[in-house]
Amino acid sequence: APAQVAAPPTPEPGLIDRDKVPSTIQTLTPQDFQPWVAPTVTDALTRVVPSVSTSDTAVNPFQPDLTYRGFLASPTVGTPQGLAIYQNGVRINESFGDTVNWDFIPERAIRRLDVFPSNPVFGLNAIGGAISIEMKNGFNYKGGEIEGIVGSFGRRSVGAQYGAEKDNVSFYAAADAINDSGWRQ
Repeated sequence: APAQVAAPPTPEPGLIDRDKVPSTIQTLTPQDFQPWVAPTVTDALTRVVPSVSTSDTAVNPFQPDLTYRGFLASPTVGTPQGLAIYQNGVRINESFGDTVNWDFIPERAIRRLDVFPSNPVFGLNAIGGAISIEMKNGFNYKGGEIEGIVGSFGRRSVGAQYGAEKDNVSFYAAADAINDSGWRQ
């Protein structure tokens, strides 16, 4: 029997055959987004994908500038943007300034993240590449979990997720909370 081929990683599943993309596509899975491994989306990208780096111009660990092969995805208005970010096939770059609010992407709810180098399929504003994020839903995540983490300087975090399916209806919910005392007064 022929091997089953997984759905290609594209902004809209099934749009492009992965074998026809003339570049290497990096894929991250839910294990890459575990809070004890990488507490934010940008931390996970920095750890796994070559040519990714972050800088902290907004002085906020949840709103860094992400650089991929010299092109930027930033929450700062006025910064020249070069990466297109898609969530479940919908572009989430803000319409004014093309900025990206990284803190609005719930890491716990990510099912798969693909990083595409420059490709004209993603449009003119994706000259540096595109990031496609597929989120969990009740059809592809069933069950639930709750976890808590404590760390240095009074850091504590709690997170939960639950997914269920019945017939053609599904439900998925996720929640995270994090707090710390900081490393200085």
